[in-house]
Amino acid sequence: MRSQYGLTAERVQFYIVARTQQIADDCQPLLEEFKTLTKASGVDIIAERSAVGADIDVCAVTVLGPDLELLLLLKGFGDLAQRELKKARTEREKKQKLLDALIKKRAGPGYAKVPPHVQESDAQLVCYISL
Repeated sequence: MRSQYGLTAERVQFYIVARTQQIADDCQPLLEEFKTLTKASGVDIIAERSAVGADIDVCAVTVLGPDLELLLLLKGFGDLAQRELKKARTEREKKQKLLDALIKKRAGPGYAKVPPHVQESDAQLVCYISL
């Protein structure tokens, strides 16, 4: 994750988002090793992304599972954070356009004639994009 952002020499802050107590308990004994191996300035376990506060807008996110994510704080690393923000906004805009198109398609008068498996697939895609 660090090399992906060109931060191989810098000390960075990581946040482990553990949405269940069991995952948090499993991660706790490994924090010091994780910090050493990643050459991090700090590693904190949090329950939700919002616990990072305003800095959440300058974090890179790697989803490791439905209840586990790894955040890398990019704040303070110059234009890198701005590039990532721009990339995230572009991705969000693409998803929003797709979501709008799907909603419009599903609201159309002829959508009732669409095969049920396609309707189900569209519904799942709407739910997935909405996350």
